[in-house]
Amino acid sequence: MSFAARFFSRPAPLFGFVVFIAIVVIALAAPLLFSHGPMAIVGMPLRPPGAGLLAGSDVIGRDMAVGLAYGARISLTVSLVAIGIAGSIGTSIGVIAGYKGGWTDRIFMRIVDLALSIPVILLALLFGVVFGPSFTNVVAVIALVLWSQYARM
Repeated sequence: MSFAARFFSRPAPLFGFVVFIAIVVIALAAPLLFSHGPMAIVGMPLRPPGAGLLAGSDVIGRDMAVGLAYGARISLTVSLVAIGIAGSIGTSIGVIAGYKGGWTDRIFMRIVDLALSIPVILLALLFGVVFGPSFTNVVAVIALVLWSQYARM
């Protein structure tokens, strides 16, 4: 039995896959699905769902469904870019260490051990305080944390 057949024959992975695809489709189609942007004030503050507001409104009166859809776009972009960078760096280091072997492997793997020993949340807080919150800093922190896991594989 193939991986896909086993994966889709069970309800939990199938449900997770469907939810993931739905999030991706909504995020990609957000400009087509909603007539206004996430910062537009569309109604009274703190309205419940209904009456044209799929998820209600926030304390300013913005549509929360639009904010979620546009936020998903940013989250998906951050994850793809960060995992691409971390995977490239980590895979390159792992391949070089495995191919060369010997002292090169030992040095690279000690660097990987050092990177794996750093607490993730502390590193994220440090970057946030020192460099401020931005798309680039979030990607850098995630890539800085994940590369070592790819190198270890």
